[in-house]
Amino acid sequence: MDRTSFEHVYLYAHAIGDLGFWRATAAMLSAPPPEVTPEQRAENAAIFKDMLNPDPATFNWDAYEGIPGFDAEADAAVEAENAARVYHGPTYDQAMEAVGVTYDDDGNEPPEVGPYLDLVHAARELMQEHITACWEQFGPAVEALVSQLPGDLAPITAQLSLETFLPWLERHEAHDNAVETLVAEVRALKPM
Repeated sequence: MDRTSFEHVYLYAHAIGDLGFWRATAAMLSAPPPEVTPEQRAENAAIFKDMLNPDPATFNWDAYEGIPGFDAEADAAVEAENAARVYHGPTYDQAMEAVGVTYDDDGNEPPEVGPYLDLVHAARELMQEHITACWEQFGPAVEALVSQLPGDLAPITAQLSLETFLPWLERHEAHDNAVETLVAEVRALKPM
């Protein structure tokens, strides 16, 4: 996969993930609350009480071993990794913030897809160093993920318009495994 193709995949995977999250959150918040029976309410209260008041004699602290925030060694490993990380310019989130991405603080209204996609394209130049570092380290892995994508959509390795981007977002929202995997893996890329 060449650098330009990788750049498109990087940008659109992030955009799909962000928009998918915001749209799912808005749908969840606007849905009517589920009906809860008195028995379910009592069961939920008991579970919540147990979570807030663990029994020290039976609580399994080993379950938190290796999890940052709960394990000092894991915290130290994360700090060491972050200290060793070289700055490669703004990340996707930092670049999008720089071009003014905003959305309803209450989470009720996701950003409109068209204007958001315009901001993705506007932020592209800010991310060049970061994208290059990701491509140099992860290009082959991302190319393998791209080879698993549905072939009936416009190539995610090229510039997408609103009309060609929307089917990718909809496929992600329909939980297409290959699209979800690509989005999750690309959003997790952190060059050293």
